Formats: sequence, C-alpha cells, structure tokens
Amino acid sequence: MDEMETYETLKELLKEGKEEEALALEEKMAEEGNVEALLDLAGKFMAGETSQDTEKAISYYQRAVSLGSKKAMTALADIYADGEGGIEKDIDKAIALYEEAGDEDSLLLALVFKAPNTGKYAEKTKELLHKREQKKGRFADLGKK
Repeated sequence: MDEMETYETLKELLKEGKEEEALALEEKMAEEGNVEALLDLAGKFMAGETSQDTEKAISYYQRAVSLGSKKAMTALADIYADGEGGIEKDIDKAIALYEEAGDEDSLLLALVFKAPNTGKYAEKTKELLHKREQKKGRFADLGKK
C-alpha cells in the first residue's frame, strides 16, 4: 500500500469510527518514519486523546526531530519551556530546539517570558532583539520613493 492509499484507509477508518484500527495503522506509519503520523500521534498522546502518555508523546516528537521535522523541534521545545505533562522545565533544551528549528519568534518568547532574565539568557535576548532591529532597519526604506 502506497502512502496515498494508506492515508485514504486511515481516513476511512476514522470516518467509520474504528479508532483502534486507525490508531494501529497510524502507529505502523510512524514506525516506518512517516513524520506526519509521528507528529499526529505525539499530539494525541500529549493531549490525552488516546491516553495521556507524555513519555510516548516525547518519544514520537524525538523520532520526528531525528528525521529533521522543524514542527517537532518547536513542539518539543514548547514542552520543555513550559514543563508540560509532568516533564521538568528545561529552558536550555527548549532554547537549543528552537534554535535548531530556526524558530526565532518562539525562542524570543521563551527567553522573555520563561527564562530567568540573567546571565546567558539576558545576553541571548539582547542578541536576538539587536538582530531584529538590524533586519527592521535593513528593510525600512523598502517601498519609499
């Protein structure tokens, strides 16, 4: 069964209310390295749609990260930044993941609202704000005649 057929089968199972079969198929897709299935399952386990299993959710996110998923990097960073689901808050892990994902907006929000305003965090915040100002200045004259 190719990927498109698999998605159609998954859609049909959900439409028919066969959640357990759909979950099994999605888990098989995840085992085969399907990033969208990994992300979907991680979200379901994090939100408790299937069952509340933070460790399993993190495992799926980590697998998606290993496959290069920027969405998974940001989602996992959010978990560490907030200390969600009983996971110990780890701002350093969150920052590293936001940086790897190239998500400067979420990184800046984490630094401003979730990290202590001291030492390396304060320096990183200043660095990002300065970078934004430079970008802003670089494009300030666009559209002017």
